[in-house]
Amino acid sequence: MNNVEIDELHFSNRKTISLIIDGKGRLIVRAPNKTPKKFIQELINEKEIWITKKKREVIRKQEEVPTISFNEGEKFLYRGNNCTLKYENNLTPPILLKNNHIIIDKRYEKYAPQLLEKWYKIEAYNYFNRKAKHYANSMKVQFNKVKISNAQKRWGSCSSKKNINLSWRLIMAPDAAIDYVIVHELAHLIEMNHSQKFWNIVAHAMPSYKKHLNWINKNGHLLTIYKEGEKPVVSPSFQEGAGGVV
Repeated sequence: MNNVEIDELHFSNRKTISLIIDGKGRLIVRAPNKTPKKFIQELINEKEIWITKKKREVIRKQEEVPTISFNEGEKFLYRGNNCTLKYENNLTPPILLKNNHIIIDKRYEKYAPQLLEKWYKIEAYNYFNRKAKHYANSMKVQFNKVKISNAQKRWGSCSSKKNINLSWRLIMAPDAAIDYVIVHELAHLIEMNHSQKFWNIVAHAMPSYKKHLNWINKNGHLLTIYKEGEKPVVSPSFQEGAGGVV
């Protein structure tokens, strides 16, 4: 008897069935139109061990994310480094990075979450744009512009207009992990898929990419800030595709 419940089931004009464990540990199934529910249930039964494992992994990662109150002395990640939050009087500009401290003007302490997020976005744009230009030159590709997103489920994407979209939360990761995501998206300017040819392009630009991809998969849930009491969102979601359905 199957013990796994489907939290959401969506039918659409697609060719495969996708099983997704989202940031709340829910099982979401996306299937082609007219797929028999019996077939879906059989697939769920077959993948029960995988589903249970991923649900437990989501719960574990949620527990690992610290509760942040934006009190002085708390640690915040910036480009892989743990930076200590500090408040000072009469600071110009109202937030800055100095000696591994993120310092905020005490007048704006009440708005520390918003101020810190804005600072992260500015830092992200400057760093991402600089590195995207560097790797685009070495990979001999051209992109239109770098855009900073609020995405929680995708670190990056490449649009048909050749825009590279990157989540601002990625600025908390180590430089090499950030660079990997940028290389990944630039490679899509050559191959808009995840074929072996695509991964060969990534490997040529960054031979050690697997190490950095592994870091993102293992630690990506820690790249977040949120107010005390808010439930963290685990990102990105885990998903596994099944074979085509006729």
